Amino acid sequence: MSEAASAEVDRRFRRHFVRLWLGQVASGVGDQLHHVALIWIAVEAVGERAGWVVAAGAITRLVCGLAGGVYADRWDRQRTLVGCDLLGAAGVATLVFADTDDPFILFHLAAVSAWLGMLDSLFQPALQASLPAIAPDAPRLQAANAWLDVTRRLALTLGPTATGLLLAWMPLRMFFALDAATFAVSAVFIASLGRRYTWKPPQSEAAARGAGLFEEIAAAARLVAGDRRLVIALAQHVVWNFTLGAALTLGIAMIVNGEELGGPALLGYATGAYGVGNVASNVFLARRPVRNTSRVLHLGAFVAALGWLIVAAVTHVPLWLTAIAFSAIGGPMTDLMLLRLIQGGYPPDQIGKVFSFRFTLSRAAGGLGLMVAPAVYGAFGPRAGITLGAVILASVALFGLLGASRRDRDAA
Repeated sequence: MSEAASAEVDRRFRRHFVRLWLGQVASGVGDQLHHVALIWIAVEAVGERAGWVVAAGAITRLVCGLAGGVYADRWDRQRTLVGCDLLGAAGVATLVFADTDDPFILFHLAAVSAWLGMLDSLFQPALQASLPAIAPDAPRLQAANAWLDVTRRLALTLGPTATGLLLAWMPLRMFFALDAATFAVSAVFIASLGRRYTWKPPQSEAAARGAGLFEEIAAAARLVAGDRRLVIALAQHVVWNFTLGAALTLGIAMIVNGEELGGPALLGYATGAYGVGNVASNVFLARRPVRNTSRVLHLGAFVAALGWLIVAAVTHVPLWLTAIAFSAIGGPMTDLMLLRLIQGGYPPDQIGKVFSFRFTLSRAAGGLGLMVAPAVYGAFGPRAGITLGAVILASVALFGLLGASRRDRDAA
């Protein structure tokens, strides 16, 4: 390819990816505003039963995860993404006029949460399977994954932070209207990419002969089982989510509260420190080529485990916050390399299904970890519980690093 042609490819990729990225920025912040409003209204309306509202979304993501990957590979992905956004906007909009005194408000909130969970189970595999078509080569694909990942992580911080400012201008229920609007913005940006990309992959052999849903899932499972690198990476992903998935949300809060280190403000600083580490890691990976995907993936898990061991050991607050930021560096290293294994190692008609395995396994392991963590942290203390999880993850990461030999070096 000539230099001029290469420059034109790069300009087109940047122009189109920025549209996709802007849509996901808006949607990510809107989702966080929606989450704050949903939880607050649910707690005010039904008290401790508000947990069922969150659980409804988690359950549908778990139940529909594998099916979402199948349909993401069968259907036109651009139309799937736009349709999910528009259906999500319609579902959220029903909450703008909901009556919080209605005895059925719990069911309404849970139904919307479940509806969004189902749509997300289809949207995420379709989005990840679309990126290889939009990014013209491996370095740009790695950069696209990194910027989308940093968007998700920034939204976790910026969305809740914006609530205080927005509440001075609008009632809480209007957060749902904002979220519905951001869904629509995302749909417009995705639609604006046009039809120049291969949005619908060629039919797989199983789909062409009319294979059923479970048959396609089983075929994808056999495909994954034959890939040693991906099996080890997914196993590590499960261990990470199970052992340390609750560390940031529950363990850190218990340490701050139990040891009276600094109150709610310090909890906010801890969350911010984790975000800083995530963003720094993403920015670095977006600009640096990777030769050995498996090695970076397992090194990321080891860095995270080492960081959490320090978090569990130190009490000096500045050092403690630094350790939290250090542990966060490992997250993007593992997540982005896992996406790279999936997007670069499978044909276009299988990427959605393979990604859905990762999506479903992480949800299941994280949910199970959140169920187990309170008992472990309560019995042994949060520092001991985090230490145990970090030791287990470090052991699995070292096993992976030993297996990430020169044979695993990526093809140029």
